[in-house]
Amino acid sequence: MIAGIGLSIGGPAMQKAVVGLVPRTAVGSASGLYNLFRLLGGAVGVPVSVMAFYWLGGMANPTQLTHGFVAAMATAGILSFLGALPLSRISNE
Repeated sequence: MIAGIGLSIGGPAMQKAVVGLVPRTAVGSASGLYNLFRLLGGAVGVPVSVMAFYWLGGMANPTQLTHGFVAAMATAGILSFLGALPLSRISNE
């Protein structure tokens, strides 16, 4: 629930940052691409994290559950970092 609240608060700021980087004539395209990649990230990130949960853990006992949870969170963090790497190439000139 806390992560959902954080994403809801941060979402509009992220969209404004993306749209603010482009000329006024390209705002529609920037907004569309932002939403495309946001949804694509969710559609890929969730299944990959679930696969990590079951490959490295499971639901059979508390120990497996803990290992699976750690694996899923680490996978989500790695995917977030990989998704942020292209941002280092954008300059706000």
